[in-house]
Amino acid sequence: MTKILLSFVLLIIYQPIKAQSLAEEIGFINHLYETKLYEEGIFFLQSLSKNEQLNQNQKDSIVILIAKNYYQLNTDSAIRYLGLISHSSHPQFNSAYKTKALIELKNNSFQQSLKSLEQINNSDSYCNCLEIFNKYSLSVHDKRSKRNTQSNYRDHLDKCNVFVKNTADLSKSMDELEKLNRKSAMLAGLMSAAVPGLGRVYSGKPKQGLASFSVLAIWGLQSAEAYFKKGYKDPRFIAFGSIFSVFYISNIWGSALSLKIKKQEVYDQIHHHYIASLEQYIVW
Repeated sequence: MTKILLSFVLLIIYQPIKAQSLAEEIGFINHLYETKLYEEGIFFLQSLSKNEQLNQNQKDSIVILIAKNYYQLNTDSAIRYLGLISHSSHPQFNSAYKTKALIELKNNSFQQSLKSLEQINNSDSYCNCLEIFNKYSLSVHDKRSKRNTQSNYRDHLDKCNVFVKNTADLSKSMDELEKLNRKSAMLAGLMSAAVPGLGRVYSGKPKQGLASFSVLAIWGLQSAEAYFKKGYKDPRFIAFGSIFSVFYISNIWGSALSLKIKKQEVYDQIHHHYIASLEQYIVW
């Protein structure tokens, strides 16, 4: 209800502004953006875009401003509007498509991000870094990709350090991911079959490994005690043995899965670090 009233008040204020120049109208809308009234800004921009007296460049400028406001609310809508820019001659065309490619990279839409980069007329070092990180990300997620391909993209990413802060932390995470890529999920499962929890330790999750070992040790001891006291027909042995079996099988499966989870966690750290650095260079 408050937002509706606020929009109504802004609409009343906006009426005399209609007679002003486009620059003054945009100035008013930028004021809404600065005060974080993004939905209201989008409302007025969409109304402004219906003005038939606007030329194509002016319409594209409005589309970019709508995307700028949507970026704070819904990145999918921001991508959609940035894709509506029709003229590559627009002075903000390249920066808009760089932003579009970055948002798509942020959303893990790597192929789409690469397609957006192809639309840019004159690629620069920023575009090259976006392209390399997209390809690096694709190699990380592609099971068929060879490790040396991933390492090759990583070597090229070193050239992008001008855009990235805390490169030592980023390099450490990438080293860890390369080590994890050399490990086998099947081996993790087999290790936990031999010694419960050992596969999780191997996958880089020692606390979970210790927890798995402890739980299975408790149920295993309870089962053994019941068996040696009254034999395999003892209800306690059947109950504890069943619980032990479920946890034992889960321990093997979980250990194999934990390696995949750990890889994703480390990649997410790299992805977040890289995106956070590149976002600082967005120019609307």
